[in-house]
Amino acid sequence: MNNNKLKIFLLLSTLLINFKYTGANSMIIAHRGCSGYKTENSKNAFKHAIDINVEAVEFDIHKCKSGNLIVMHDADVSRTTNGTGKIQDKTLEELKNIKLKDDSDILTLEDVLDILDAKTKIIIDIKEEGVAQDIANIINFYVKNKNWNTEQFYATGFLHYELKHLKELCNFIKLIPSAIYTPYKCVESLKAMGAYGICLINIENCFSYSLAKEIKENGLQLWVWSPDESELAIKKLIDANVDAIMVDYPDEIKKIYTTVAIQDKIKKETYAKSLNLDPNKCYKILEYKYYNPDNKQNPVTILPIDIESGFIHMSFGSQVENTLNKFFKEIDKVIILEIDPNLLKQNGSQVIVEQNNNIGNYYPHIYGKQEILSNAITNIIYAIKDINGTWVHKIFVSKTN
Repeated sequence: MNNNKLKIFLLLSTLLINFKYTGANSMIIAHRGCSGYKTENSKNAFKHAIDINVEAVEFDIHKCKSGNLIVMHDADVSRTTNGTGKIQDKTLEELKNIKLKDDSDILTLEDVLDILDAKTKIIIDIKEEGVAQDIANIINFYVKNKNWNTEQFYATGFLHYELKHLKELCNFIKLIPSAIYTPYKCVESLKAMGAYGICLINIENCFSYSLAKEIKENGLQLWVWSPDESELAIKKLIDANVDAIMVDYPDEIKKIYTTVAIQDKIKKETYAKSLNLDPNKCYKILEYKYYNPDNKQNPVTILPIDIESGFIHMSFGSQVENTLNKFFKEIDKVIILEIDPNLLKQNGSQVIVEQNNNIGNYYPHIYGKQEILSNAITNIIYAIKDINGTWVHKIFVSKTN
């Protein structure tokens, strides 16, 4: 193993040991405990989630005949236990005489909170009406007496009125209402109920980049659950910059997130270094022939590639390589302009960070006055392809007025 591969291996190993399931920007949630490995909503599932250091655990709530809150996904016990019948028709004592498929006890909300012991965030999926007051009472008790923090509690589900009622009773809980379709007036509805964000269920049917953009622009969180936990599906969610994802195999998803994060970090830092670029600054790439350094007032105006779109496309430093390889395949020499968005604003232009055609990664775009004046250019980089077709800078010219 060469030195570079060894460094990457050691870095990956360290991250996998210490990594709290947050990905690049996403919280990875253990769905019904670690239900991919253990019986869903069981003591073993929740203990396993803690053992592998998950950041959050999701589970479901029903109310039984004696008024206790029962942790189970279905309203009927048949699928996950050795019993039959509906939860609402059985008392807690009767339910405790029934066993889950792994021969363990059916759990109450208090049981789960005791097992988790304030070591993770929790997401309560409300499955029926009339439970908000009981949930609020239990949460408030555990915050006051059991070392739980108010920041650890979330609630989700399709019963939006019940969620809103819970928020009224327990104002610190963060609401993440669920949707199995693309909701009409989504943001307006979320704000009306005081929601923290939205969780899209079965995203193959309801995910929309335009919806994702709208949610993000309004300061709301975008969560997703999908039965597809393949590497390809997860990478798409990473690219979409979702805030949280519910999964049955959190450790496997962790590996994908960590690998992608490392690859992205290495790629960005290596290329940015070769071009002396700041990964977070804005850059405009153009063929050398479109740059006129003798025109100090206006060295570059609208370019042919930008006329149809109605804006001037730019890239962050970390995106320059991809932009060069995608749009400048037949070009061997370019000028890369480092742009200060604040100076552009003074010239009557505005930089908006958005997706191209509502898909893929977010890029900075110039709207308003369609020109880049000299005073907004902070640095100029002259770049060419080397013998292997790799873009490298050959001359770096600091901006001089």
